[in-house]
Amino acid sequence: MSSNASARLEGLQPILSLRKVSKNFGAVAALTDIDLDVYPGEVVALVGDNGAGKSTLIKTLAGAHSPTSGTIHFEGKEVVMSGPSDALELGIATVFQDLALCENLDVVANIFWDKKKALYTWMKQKWKSPHGPY
Repeated sequence: MSSNASARLEGLQPILSLRKVSKNFGAVAALTDIDLDVYPGEVVALVGDNGAGKSTLIKTLAGAHSPTSGTIHFEGKEVVMSGPSDALELGIATVFQDLALCENLDVVANIFWDKKKALYTWMKQKWKSPHGPY
């Protein structure tokens, strides 16, 4: 049984839920009516062809794009992310494909070099959460 099915059977609520999320760039529909539930402790992979909207969906979840329509719920509450800092406050972080790295740092240091304070704040909040850390 998948963790998603198991979580639903146990009555858990999704930690992240998208309903009818769409994103248009002018006349181009990059995302159309996306529904997605992610449950606590679940690992989700996003796979698809080039041009399928994977990057647009991730950038929408990371606060880099605002959805044209639809809703995003985090821990049962509707959220509106006006920028990446809003997503980081929720504990949503993205590692983008980018060649602008610090060559003198290892992979982990490159990923977290500008996120230490946000990561620390998020971890403190999650340890106090009734759900515990994820």
